[in-house]
Amino acid sequence: MRIKLLLTGNDTAHLRPEVEMLKERGFIVYTCEQHNAEAFVEEVKPDVVYINAASPNATTTNVYRRLLSCLSSSKLPVIYTLTEDDAYLVSPKSDRYNKRSLICDNILDA
Repeated sequence: MRIKLLLTGNDTAHLRPEVEMLKERGFIVYTCEQHNAEAFVEEVKPDVVYINAASPNATTTNVYRRLLSCLSSSKLPVIYTLTEDDAYLVSPKSDRYNKRSLICDNILDA
């Protein structure tokens, strides 16, 4: 079974390199603008949500927080790009007792 990813950000053209790299490695990849992320999570039902903004700002952070607090997506791992190609914040699947996040240095490890 292939893993479904939903990539979102404030510029979908910025996501193109990651989309191609992930597709080459066998992932099923969907993209959307960040203001549509919650609707796409409901529609696509991805295994992982990946947020990578071309220019991170308060809106991007709010999308991340809304996805984490949303009941349906709180069961999904959410990856948030902190520094392009250097640091990725991973909020793994969580239960109410174990809500740890971790930082990875490349997207495949995340």
